[in-house]
Amino acid sequence: MMCTLYLDQPGARLGREGWQLVLKDREGGERGFPLEQVDRVLIYGRVQLTADALNALLERGIPTTLLSRSGWLHGHVQGECGGQVRRRARQYALMADEAAALPAARALITAKLRNQRWLLRLHESPAAAGLESSIAAAQTAENAAHLRGFEGSGARAYFAGFGALLQGSPFTFFGRHHHPAPDPVNALLSLGYTLLLGEVRSALHGYGLDPFAGVFHASDGGQPSCALDLMEPLRPLVDRLSLRLARHELELADFQQDAEGACWLGDGRRGKLYAAWETLMQEPVLWQGEHHPYRQIIHRQVGEFARYLDEPSYEFRPLALSALGR
Repeated sequence: MMCTLYLDQPGARLGREGWQLVLKDREGGERGFPLEQVDRVLIYGRVQLTADALNALLERGIPTTLLSRSGWLHGHVQGECGGQVRRRARQYALMADEAAALPAARALITAKLRNQRWLLRLHESPAAAGLESSIAAAQTAENAAHLRGFEGSGARAYFAGFGALLQGSPFTFFGRHHHPAPDPVNALLSLGYTLLLGEVRSALHGYGLDPFAGVFHASDGGQPSCALDLMEPLRPLVDRLSLRLARHELELADFQQDAEGACWLGDGRRGKLYAAWETLMQEPVLWQGEHHPYRQIIHRQVGEFARYLDEPSYEFRPLALSALGR
């Protein structure tokens, strides 16, 4: 059985002994994980990673994500991606041609807005109707700038409705803010989006794609634009999970805040999110006539984009969460 390692105990050290990774904590405790059973590693805060362990992870192509204690992404490490040079060449050509990239960008943002509407409808929120105009406008946006505007107006309507769904919980939410997150709900969303980003980046690597060459997010900085593009329609998965945790499992005492106002899920408390995320990723859902775990669906959606690059006549259709069943 494959597993994801979430390492966030300050002062811990991940090394390698033979065919397994060995995690040693500050108190001298030790636990081994067979390399053949590890499919990804996420490291938060001050956890040491030895050269032997890093080499083992690279050799086996195990994606490793490095984050700050509060969940801010520092980087992503994975072995060399061989092949698919021509596919990446087509990806770069699409990135450089805004007009050619616009249909894919429209599809992604329209799918995101529809999936946000799906989540609000799932909770019978009247705010769902507020996304209709943004969805219609995104489908016919004349350029990327207009598309960003329609996405922004949709986001305002969506997060207003999302905040209302937290009534009766210990938390309040007054809109999406990050860098850094100023409150528990934003902190929870940010950490969840980071987990989702790691899933998408791993899938991109598997299909030989460059996570930094996108069709919607700007590709001239340090952000993984393609990964951010492809995770847009999937964000409501994180939103739904965060909503459940905030309403039923987490408390204000689970969060910490520093003097500058930055908020994060506290040490020893993030395990609730990690466990919930892994349960979600392994949960089988009905899609295209067969049951698949969510993690596989995410990877296959990246495959849809790869096929779109390989076959220009292919209609790129990002995931519609309303199409998933049990």
